[in-house]
Amino acid sequence: ILCLALFGIILMIFWKDIYVFIASTYLNRNNIEKAKSLCDKVLNKNPENILALNKKAEIYKRQKDYDESLKLLKKSIKSNPNYYPTWLLQSEVYKAKSDLDNAKKSKETADKIRLEFESKKLHNRILSKLMGF
Repeated sequence: ILCLALFGIILMIFWKDIYVFIASTYLNRNNIEKAKSLCDKVLNKNPENILALNKKAEIYKRQKDYDESLKLLKKSIKSNPNYYPTWLLQSEVYKAKSDLDNAKKSKETADKIRLEFESKKLHNRILSKLMGF
């Protein structure tokens, strides 16, 4: 019973992430409508969920609806401008749209954010070693 209760609590906390993961699975199997439906369920509860916005943008990219994809990515960036996978996906969408200038700018931003993240991670690792943690 305790395991079941714990599982229920975990499910309540992470259901949005689980739905997006399942949406990825459906998308990989070309069940686009089911993938989109799961993303919509998450976005109905939390319209700024970055994972759902990005997954839905990826779905629209696959359908070659680049404008709708970019609309979702801009919303995702507004919600969290330092999430580099969004910038990277935006670069791919611009590239698919043959907008190479914006593709390059988005890729450069993604690279800059990732480099900053990796630098902070390395800095924290060095500090931890120096302090004996």
